[in-house]
Amino acid sequence: EQALKGFASDAFTDFLQDRTKTPLRGVIGGAIATAFLQSSSIVGLMVLAFVGAGILQLRNALGIIYGANLGTTATAWLVTLLGFKLNLNSITLPLLATGSLGIAFLKPGSRSALWGVLIFGFGLLLFGLSYMKESVETLARLDIFKLTSYPPLYYVLLGLVMTAIIQSSSASTMIAISALHGNIIDLPSAAAFTIGANIGTTVTLVIGAINGGPDKKRVALAHLLFNVTTAIIVLILLQPLLHLISLVFFTADHLYLLAIFHTVFNLLGVLLFLPITDRLAHWLEAFFHRPENRACAFVSAIPVAISKDVMDAVMISVQKETHRLLLKALLLEARTFKIDDDLIVSQQEKLQYRITDSAQRLTYEESYSELKEIEGELMTFIYSVQNNTSYPDESQQLSLLHHGIHMMVYAAKTLKDIRSDLVEIRHNNHTPDAFGHNALVLTIRQFCRSFIALSHIENEEAYKEELHHLEQQIQKDYEARKDSLITSARYSVMTDVNLSTLLHINKAILFSHKALLEAAEVRL
Repeated sequence: EQALKGFASDAFTDFLQDRTKTPLRGVIGGAIATAFLQSSSIVGLMVLAFVGAGILQLRNALGIIYGANLGTTATAWLVTLLGFKLNLNSITLPLLATGSLGIAFLKPGSRSALWGVLIFGFGLLLFGLSYMKESVETLARLDIFKLTSYPPLYYVLLGLVMTAIIQSSSASTMIAISALHGNIIDLPSAAAFTIGANIGTTVTLVIGAINGGPDKKRVALAHLLFNVTTAIIVLILLQPLLHLISLVFFTADHLYLLAIFHTVFNLLGVLLFLPITDRLAHWLEAFFHRPENRACAFVSAIPVAISKDVMDAVMISVQKETHRLLLKALLLEARTFKIDDDLIVSQQEKLQYRITDSAQRLTYEESYSELKEIEGELMTFIYSVQNNTSYPDESQQLSLLHHGIHMMVYAAKTLKDIRSDLVEIRHNNHTPDAFGHNALVLTIRQFCRSFIALSHIENEEAYKEELHHLEQQIQKDYEARKDSLITSARYSVMTDVNLSTLLHINKAILFSHKALLEAAEVRL
């Protein structure tokens, strides 16, 4: 598993992101990824991370979950064919020896070293299966270990508990096949055991979603519903289904029949749930709304698991949350200068970054407090990721984002501090409009829109050029406003106090925009 992850982690990350645009394609992608990685848990945790980061829509994530269940049946075929139908004992020790040499002498982390890990792991798999086979055959001779007198529900519960404890339905499947091969249990009992293992594997996603956002919890609930519903239906039809399989596939070999059963009952679940995926996704939307005390929308307070499989999703979620913070800071700036929200952030952008209209019902102070809460939650998340990861490049990127986040909130605070000055100037009938209010509003609106447009520039050189242009523009606007104020003061059309206040406001605008541009030096 470790070797396959090393070979395919990045490829399957891209695969799950780019080629699962519909539930059906999600089923295919989830099945392929799980069959190759030999772990539905890995794929499930990747899906949780992608959904939490807003990379995958809920309906498409459900398709991947269905497919992961189907893909995990490859384990039953692998164990049946390699462990019990083919005699590969003669190559087990050479595989272990060759793999050990590769691990010992090749550069750690290189693709050649991964081949060593893969060969060694494959040798261990065959080595372990041969011992399981021999030990089960020995146990089968003792009547005390024959477990064929219990009802199917007993084996369902046994498979569920065992899989929940060891966190691997693949390992449970190996145990079931070994027990069936050794005549410790019969075919219906082994089939019931695999049904329980399918339910038990949902525990991994449930644990992974506990501290996650609403969409993560919805995916975990969907996984639980899928597995439990399929298990109940198949358990009711267990005997007829096994009989039908034996007739259709013309075999009486119990190991093959168990592998076929495992595949058929997961395929049945896919056929049952795929047509209702959209309705299921819509129904799940009614559950697990974001808590009112949780300001962030894309990250949770504690990361699920910081492995290379989910690190890309973690980075994207932090970047999206950072951009969401930026949009909220710009909306607060618009509110400071009485500019319509929609002239700064479009409805499409609000929807994309989960900015709800409920924000409009907050007071100015509450909106600023929300910015601080998002900053705090993001900082906690970033520190937690950095403490639990050994990937220096991502850790350094998070540190840069950390600084950008701080500068955004500083920019908002700078304008918050002059709000009372702005109110004073607006209500002072003896102060001329030295800035030219309409011109000021237009300038700030143009800056905000240009700043948001930065995120859509993909070319690095073009991005830096536009950033430099904005730096020059805000300095030019500052100097123009300052000259206008000084000219007005020379002709005694305002008091010294009002001049000081307006100069202070002008400098605060400059500092606020400079802070935003400093934040933008890290690509958002």
